[in-house]
Amino acid sequence: MQTNEKAPQNIAIPEQAPLASFDYKKYLFLLVANWYLFVIAGLIAYVYAYFQNKYEVPIYAVHSTLLVKSDDNPENYLEGLNFFRKGKNIENEKGVFKSYFLNNMALKELDFDVSYFVRGRFRDSELYKNSPIVVELDTAVNQAKYLALNITILNEREYKLQSKFINLDKVLNFGENYKDERFNFTIRLRNPENFQRKFLVENYYFFVNDLHSLTNQYSGKLKVDMYSREGSILWLWLEGAVPAKEADYLNKIIDVYTRQGLAEKSEIAIKTIKFIDDQLEGVTDSLQVAADSLEDFQLKNNAVDLSRRGDLLYSRLEALDAERALKGVNNRYYRYLLSEIERGTDVIDVILPSVMGVQDPVLSGHMQKLFELIEKRHMKAFGVKSEIPSLAKLDYAIDKARNALVKSIKNNISAINESESQIRAEILTIQGQIQHLPATEREMLNIKRKYDFNDQIYTYLLQKRTEAGITKASTNADTKVLDKARSKNARYVSPNVGKNRNKAMMIGLLVPLVFVFIREFLNNKIRNRADIESSTQIPVIGAVGHNSKLSNIPVFEKPKSVIAESFRSLRTNIQYLLANQERKIINVTSTISGEGKTFCAINIATIIAMSQKKTLLVGLDLRKPKIHLDFDMDNTVGMSTYLIGKTTLEETIVPTFIDNLYLALAGPVPPNPAELIDSKKMSDFLEIVNQEFDYVIIDMPPVAIVTDALLISKQASVNIYVMRQNYTTNQAVKLVNDLHGNDKFNNIGILVNDVQASRSYGYGYGYGYGYGYGYGYGYGYGFSYGQGYYEEDAEKVGFFKQIVQMLTFWKKKDKTA
Repeated sequence: MQTNEKAPQNIAIPEQAPLASFDYKKYLFLLVANWYLFVIAGLIAYVYAYFQNKYEVPIYAVHSTLLVKSDDNPENYLEGLNFFRKGKNIENEKGVFKSYFLNNMALKELDFDVSYFVRGRFRDSELYKNSPIVVELDTAVNQAKYLALNITILNEREYKLQSKFINLDKVLNFGENYKDERFNFTIRLRNPENFQRKFLVENYYFFVNDLHSLTNQYSGKLKVDMYSREGSILWLWLEGAVPAKEADYLNKIIDVYTRQGLAEKSEIAIKTIKFIDDQLEGVTDSLQVAADSLEDFQLKNNAVDLSRRGDLLYSRLEALDAERALKGVNNRYYRYLLSEIERGTDVIDVILPSVMGVQDPVLSGHMQKLFELIEKRHMKAFGVKSEIPSLAKLDYAIDKARNALVKSIKNNISAINESESQIRAEILTIQGQIQHLPATEREMLNIKRKYDFNDQIYTYLLQKRTEAGITKASTNADTKVLDKARSKNARYVSPNVGKNRNKAMMIGLLVPLVFVFIREFLNNKIRNRADIESSTQIPVIGAVGHNSKLSNIPVFEKPKSVIAESFRSLRTNIQYLLANQERKIINVTSTISGEGKTFCAINIATIIAMSQKKTLLVGLDLRKPKIHLDFDMDNTVGMSTYLIGKTTLEETIVPTFIDNLYLALAGPVPPNPAELIDSKKMSDFLEIVNQEFDYVIIDMPPVAIVTDALLISKQASVNIYVMRQNYTTNQAVKLVNDLHGNDKFNNIGILVNDVQASRSYGYGYGYGYGYGYGYGYGYGYGFSYGQGYYEEDAEKVGFFKQIVQMLTFWKKKDKTA
């Protein structure tokens, strides 16, 4: 029958061992083939979520709402007495609640010094006020912090104190003091009248908290936000393991915040009253002296009346004295203000000008600007470290504003001093005119003038003191608690059992899914016929299924098996390649070890011999002989001994237990295998056996490791290149293309070995024998014997693998259809 040599390119792959193709079912098959990964990952994820929910401490959240008077609601209790600031800035107050100072003050007023716990099966629970014991610390002693001490209640009178950290094991009575180099405390029953038997079986422990660490902890976890953007209601939120404890803390910090606000207001009023009292002290004495002098004079002179001229001069003096008295009060206030500012007192804490009746818009403007800058800095100071540069800018602006205020105060003092000098000059002029009055009238006028002068100052200061006292008595807080924190209203936060379980299951599904697809993406192995055909024009002449049999000659042992049928189809395709050729020499090689070339060579020779053709199988892998093991023969005589002339052809070629199949084993490993194969005697051997046998099958070494196969490739009629599915890399296709393109291999065909329907897209290893070690020779494609030359370990079909094969039966049916 005449055939074209290119016909093998269109030879169909046997239906018994189809190659997978890239289709939409590929990814579904990947998931099915790796179902056990999803089961294992799912179980691990479920168990993890179960124990996470069991061991994680439950967290609850409590909240409170607080109404804060904002800047839009100024609070002036008395007209003209404007020393109370406007309402609070909401953003500032959020920072105040987060401040270390306020949280520290709150903790000092709470009984959080000791934390009590009871041990549980999965987790320990904090008891707070439900603890059966109370630890009374000696506050004069620095106690060891966070060192757990175990308590075992023995009865109503005794308990055992233990600690593995400090080698402590001691029985004490309740109420008995315990003291060592680390501790000094006394433990009592919280409620001796309500002693319960469960106290005897439960294990308790406690430790002493560090106030500084506790302050930072609560300051960090306290959340403060506005209830709405338009209003001035603050929402305070706190999470913790004990709702009652967190509620107590929220209520306490709000109480401390409110008291701090009231204290700030009262402090301003108190400072104002003290300043006025200091002024009144000096004025009162002067007023008393003047009053006594006036009374004595009137008693001695029977109430002398002033003349019309004297009355006129007195009126002018009285007006000047009143002006001088007011200037004096203002001068003393300015000097007080200058002293406080230069001393570094915060402008927020000084008496404002309006309190003393000083109406100076320029001074008030400087003080208002300084006040706003300080408020802004306070708000920034509650932020994070990234705001430090902006704080430096604010500090510079504050210093600049403070200097401007000091300059303004000094200018005012200078102006008052000059004004007082002018007033004194006018008074001296009038006093000169008074000298022309009668002595009695003149004396009466001077005494009365001193009395009225001190009386005016006294009356003015007394009025201001009364106003400050009324305001102090009527101070109200700038805040109002709308909702107190209550443990009954606590909201469960975590662990979210359903969410944790769903998250774990999702991760349990995603991890193997990602693993499978990444593994598939990084897989550079030949997985199907399309991988080969898309990279080479060399025809694929056959595909051999996976050998799960114990024998390495399944075509003889199981002639009706699927794999035997695969080799029959391959035999037919080889006949196409050998059409019209006189030589029937077939080379079988591969890229690297482990691809099954020897397995294929043995079974090709066997299947041809079973068709009544006299066949010779030649082992030319002189470096690692293997064929003799499969036929259970002695390897002392073979090609190596024949090529060196030690044995004859008749001694070298021996029959086998398979009819029509003869063997020429490799023989002992020679020191120069390449030279022997490239010798003239090797060529003569091929000529002789080509005449005596119908077919000659040669098992050659891998081409990427040694050059032996290339030495006689020209003398072969057909070169069969074995590639193993999911084992041979794509680089092997490039190598065979180079060999074919450089005309080193003629009439070449590719045989795909170890095709498994259940592993069309997976990983797997083949058949039942192997080599132990390898060479180091290569062609620059990254192949070496380190990849396991002749390491073809037997693979047993396990239970799970059988299940996968059953699940993917539809794939084989669909492909064969």
